[in-house]
Amino acid sequence: MTKALCGTVPWVSTRGVVIRFNAGVPEPLAAAASTVPNRLGLEIAARLAAVGAWCLSLRTMTFHASSEWVELHDFTEGERPSLRAVLRTACRSQRPLLYEALRDCARRREPFDLTLAMETPAGRSLCMRMLGEPVEENGVVVAIRGACQDVTEQTRRAAEARRLSERLSETLDSMTDGFMCWDREWRITYINAAAEAGAGVRGERVIGRRMAEVFPAFAGSEFERQYQEAWAEMAPRRFEALVPGYGRWLEVRCFPSEDRFAIYFQDVSERRELLAQLQQHSERLEREVEQRTEQLRSLNAELSTFATAVAHDVRTPLAAIGGFSQALQERLERLGDTKAQHYLSRIRSAVDRAELLLRALLDLARIGQAPLEFVELDLSALALDCVEDLRAAHPGRTVETRVARGLLAVADRRLLRTLLDNLLGNAFKFTAGIEHPVVEVGQREAGVFFVKDNGVGFDAMRAGDVFTPFKRCHGEHEFPGTGIGLASARRVVDRHGGRIWAESREGDGATIWFTLRGHLPLP
Repeated sequence: MTKALCGTVPWVSTRGVVIRFNAGVPEPLAAAASTVPNRLGLEIAARLAAVGAWCLSLRTMTFHASSEWVELHDFTEGERPSLRAVLRTACRSQRPLLYEALRDCARRREPFDLTLAMETPAGRSLCMRMLGEPVEENGVVVAIRGACQDVTEQTRRAAEARRLSERLSETLDSMTDGFMCWDREWRITYINAAAEAGAGVRGERVIGRRMAEVFPAFAGSEFERQYQEAWAEMAPRRFEALVPGYGRWLEVRCFPSEDRFAIYFQDVSERRELLAQLQQHSERLEREVEQRTEQLRSLNAELSTFATAVAHDVRTPLAAIGGFSQALQERLERLGDTKAQHYLSRIRSAVDRAELLLRALLDLARIGQAPLEFVELDLSALALDCVEDLRAAHPGRTVETRVARGLLAVADRRLLRTLLDNLLGNAFKFTAGIEHPVVEVGQREAGVFFVKDNGVGFDAMRAGDVFTPFKRCHGEHEFPGTGIGLASARRVVDRHGGRIWAESREGDGATIWFTLRGHLPLP
């Protein structure tokens, strides 16, 4: 092969690939060809941004290269590489492309522009862009000259960009949401599989076509208006709209840029239908609740009116019984009938008890009827006032009270005072007989208040009964009372939209917890 390269035979054979050049180059042109490397055109460098120039003389089959080319291909400085060495820098799979390009350039005068994988003598892998063109004298091709550029990094970046593009396409195609892109002319540039299925179109048939052409109902629709406004504002947008002519609702998220417009969309027709049904159910339930509330309000009003009327009606005969029994007792005292006097004292005690119960019932009825005025209150101060009143009412008792500072609540002042009176009154009552009675008012967390005592307590199984009117955990002979105090407390808490509950064990005191969900009036 060396003889073929250095002799007069105008062909090169490498592993079965034959390159034949024009024969019969006149001798005078050989000298001209030898000067070709000195006349490498600046236009080639400008076109390719070349970093190395080269020339292949067809007469002598010798290769000439610039120092930049030699350095780029890892040859020794000053070395004149042989044609064979040059050709072997191309990877084996790439050599047929190079040979064919050289042959066509020599025989057909066809310039070439190739990007080849190469390996330098130093073992370094490159991706080289090669540009070549024929050199003619007197109508005969005497040489091929060209330039080359290392495009390894550019090729790597392009390959990475292709891989990213492929991964992006795979990701978009795997999405359950539809995805589309179009340019400034509203021409579709991308559509994923979900969008194809949702719109009933084929990607290869719509790419490059205008939106209004693919979707005639698009022109003048809510979708077009939203997209135009988003593009004008250059801001993302999210909206729901009914697809004209399809009866389907789409939720769309659109993202405009300078030259592209991207949208994600999904069919939300089923969701909207469910929401509409839920709305209908909610409205129906609200109407039913309003009706039931009105019925309950009317019933409560009737019960309160009935309780008030009964209490007033019963108090009149009770007052008469009390007055006549008092007169009879005075008369019997003069007669000295002690047994009759005892019976009359029992009657008077029962009348007083009935009067007390009637007053309690009236108070309970008033709690349910009185209008509320919500204000921000110092619950600590109200509790201390209640404690002072209880101490004045029980001058012979010493009870340690612990009221936390800074307890605030939004409530009706009058009803909150009623609540504290009942809870603290119970705590004072059920600590009677305790050696060191302690009553505590505090707050466990925001909005959860408590009144705690170390009194006799009650069976935890009956914790739910203590708020029912006339349900008592202890006999009246042990702890007298009406049995309505905690029922009144629950009525107050209910009217404030809160919750009340009890915790206790027999002989270990009791804790009453309550919350108040009041509200301040708007300014």
